[in-house]
Amino acid sequence: MTPTFLLEDMKAELERLFAGHRLRNSLGDEKPIAVHIQDLPIREGPDRDGYADMDVSREQFGEEPKPPEPYILLRAKTGKIEDAEADHHVSVVILMCVADKETERNGHVDVLHLIHRVYERFAKNPVLNDKYIMNYPVDWSTVDEDTYPYYFGGMTLGFNMAAIRRIPHWNT
Repeated sequence: MTPTFLLEDMKAELERLFAGHRLRNSLGDEKPIAVHIQDLPIREGPDRDGYADMDVSREQFGEEPKPPEPYILLRAKTGKIEDAEADHHVSVVILMCVADKETERNGHVDVLHLIHRVYERFAKNPVLNDKYIMNYPVDWSTVDEDTYPYYFGGMTLGFNMAAIRRIPHWNT
């Protein structure tokens, strides 16, 4: 087990958890929540490679790039193995972004709902894929700044997983 496998299993779990859950993107289209590991994929189209800053018509590039939101990013933030007998503790950061152009500005509600759904899943059953055990504390936060029409939140979950053990009488 490695932190990479943990992120892949976490991605599959969040895709399962939010299957059928749709939110609007910044164009007003409903779409499923995309889950990515580490970063958003680079979008093809006029805003790639700095074209957005140039005076270039979007018609030259065909279809306008689709906005990435709503999305969740998963990142392995830190890892710690206290000693040769300890589990490997990995902190996973979960970043969330939704868009809401409505005048009521309720995008924070969607973000808090996503945070709660993830917490609820691991509070009820802290085991992920029979390999990783979520442990407390669970930290979450939202963004203080006004980022309208985008709303951001995040949480950190810690997981214990088996660490590599020393092989007795190792012969090199």
